[in-house]
Order: sequence, then structure tokens, then C-alpha cells
Amino acid sequence: MLKAREILRLKHEVGLSLREIGQACNCGKTTVSEILKRAEKANITWPIQLSDKQLMSMLYPPTNNRKIVPEPDMEEELEKFINRPFQKMEGNRKTAFKKIDKPCLQPLPATKYEYCDWVETRVAFNYHVEYKGFFYSVHYSYANHKCWIRASSKTIEVYIGNERIAVHTRNYDKSNRYKTLEEHMPEEHKAVYAWSSERFLSWAEKNGPYTRELIKKILESSDYPVQCYRTCMGIMRLAKSCSVEIIETVSKEAIDKNVFSFKYFNIILKQVVKNSTKKQNDTIIRHENVRGSSAYSGGGIYAN
Repeated sequence: MLKAREILRLKHEVGLSLREIGQACNCGKTTVSEILKRAEKANITWPIQLSDKQLMSMLYPPTNNRKIVPEPDMEEELEKFINRPFQKMEGNRKTAFKKIDKPCLQPLPATKYEYCDWVETRVAFNYHVEYKGFFYSVHYSYANHKCWIRASSKTIEVYIGNERIAVHTRNYDKSNRYKTLEEHMPEEHKAVYAWSSERFLSWAEKNGPYTRELIKKILESSDYPVQCYRTCMGIMRLAKSCSVEIIETVSKEAIDKNVFSFKYFNIILKQVVKNSTKKQNDTIIRHENVRGSSAYSGGGIYAN
């Protein structure tokens, strides 16, 4: 009868038939028809400004001729039931419990039951597993392996077979969706992990404004800045063998073209260095042994 309000809403607001209302509320047409008749008799109109208790009392008002049966004392009835003797064996339920069941009882668990979700997945190439939009690291040697994730409200555990290979505190921070442990990284990644976004920006600022802007855009191009650290370190390595002016020129061109990967930075750098070298080779070196065309004006015996 708790569906009475919904039945009235579907009839008066939505305008469904008795059969459609019965299907929506999982009850028969007879039940729907009875509630609608009682509502009409009680002059109940939609919308209903009544609580559920008031609505039910109007749909099913008490009658004077209804026989009221007092409720039994359940504790007293239960005591009588467990002390009632068995028909074909000695004792009763109470004595049987004390003799058979009670000695086998164990203490209740010290902690509450924890619901866990088990999900089968595969470790990604970047040695992280994904669960509901968040990423958790495992040892890099397990990349591309199938695994199971055991997720509770507090922890994320990763299993391969019966072996637990990683455990993390569950992450709910949407601003940083990756949880990476340093011991899960290969050696070449650990060197990158020791850096930070602020450290890269500080280096780039010393190099020039365009370099800083490029590094900033590279770090902002991913939800997880650590994944961009290798790109930043690659640019730093290239900058050691080039002048500040060239790195600034390359950074400006990369920003203008909106490309923020190490691969394209290296391509642009090679082009800039090549053009710069060609320009230097084409420059005429002037000194006292190079007189130029003016030295030969007039030609013949009149040439200087």
C-alpha cells in the first residue's frame, strides 16, 4: 500500500491506463482500481498535500464494527516456545541450544564487515591499473599482465593469481588521479620522479620567457604532470648543447605551432640549428685581404 501515492500520480499527472500503472508499480489492475476508487470516495485529489500516514488513514479509515485483536506479548510467547518439550526426544529447544550450539559459538569479528569490489583488468604499459577513473601503480615488470583489483572504501589491492603485488590507499582526489610508488618504477624513471614541476619551471625561467612558457604548457598538457617530466628532462638535455638564443627561438616556434612533445621540439631544434649554420657560412668575412668589387672599378691597366 506504500505505492498508493505513486498510483495516484501516474493516474492524474501522467494519465496512464490501469494496466500501465499496474506494470509500473508491479501490482495488478484490481489493486490499482481499488486504490483509485477509495481515493475518489475519500475525495482525494492530485497533488496530495498529505503525509503517507494521513493518506493511508483516509484510504483505509477505521471501522467501528472491526474486531480489534490485541497483539500478543512476543517475549512471553517466545519463552513458551523454546521451553516447550520435544515430542520424540528429551529436553526442549533451550536445553538443546545450551548443549549443542553454545559450545561451538565463536566471538564476533572485532571489525565490521567490509564490502569489496573485485574487478578483472590488465596492467597498462605505464605499469598502472585503472579503477573508476583513478590509476594505481604496480611494479613495472607486470606491465601488460592480467590482474584482479580488490577495491574497498579505503584500499586498492592488486592481485595476480593468489599473490598480492601492490596495495594503495584509495584515491578520491580528482586533481591528481595517479598514485605512483617509487619502488614500482624502473631506474630511468626514478631519476625523473626526483624532480618536480616547480623545479622544471625554475630552470626554464633562467633560460628565458619562451622556454618557461613552453615547459608550463607541457606540464599542463597532462592530468598527471609526472608523466611529462621525461619530456622536460629531454629538453633540458638538448639545451646543454645549444645557446640560450636557439632554445628560446625553438620554444617560441613550438608555442606558435602548439606542439608540446620532445619529438617535435627536437625536429624544430635541428631545423633552427641548420638554418643558423647556413646563415653563418653565407656571411662574408671582411678583412684587409678582401678588397671587394670596388677595388676593380675601371678594369684593365687602371684597376687598383
